[in-house]
Amino acid sequence: MNGWVLVAVWLVGWLLAVRPSMRRTMLQEVCSRCRAHWSCDCRTPDEWRGSDFHRGGKVRRAARGSLFERTGGDVAAAVWFAAWWPVWLAVVVLRVTLRALGAGVKTAVIRATPLTGPELERRLAEREAEIARLTKEIGGTP
Repeated sequence: MNGWVLVAVWLVGWLLAVRPSMRRTMLQEVCSRCRAHWSCDCRTPDEWRGSDFHRGGKVRRAARGSLFERTGGDVAAAVWFAAWWPVWLAVVVLRVTLRALGAGVKTAVIRATPLTGPELERRLAEREAEIARLTKEIGGTP
């Protein structure tokens, strides 16, 4: 009985993981010329900025879904990656936990150590500039 419950839970998780997996697959950046995912010889890092055309105007990096229809390979990849949902779930939970712990440690250290003179002066200058900007924005005189 317990085995069937585990299989049912895994199948439900797999079905729920297929959609985000397919979304990730179709949002993956690819080369418009050679369909390469990770690297291709069509461009160099200096020649492109995100999904903009590079200087030659022939090659661009964009989301797979904006350039091509879904293929059987895309679906197979999404189904395969969705099948490993317990691993991805553990990775996501671990990442969220570590980020929360890191933020807590950072906050504790910042609260425990006083500001130095230059830091305090910089913060006060930034706040005064922000107050002046907001006063000017609402139409008052600084």
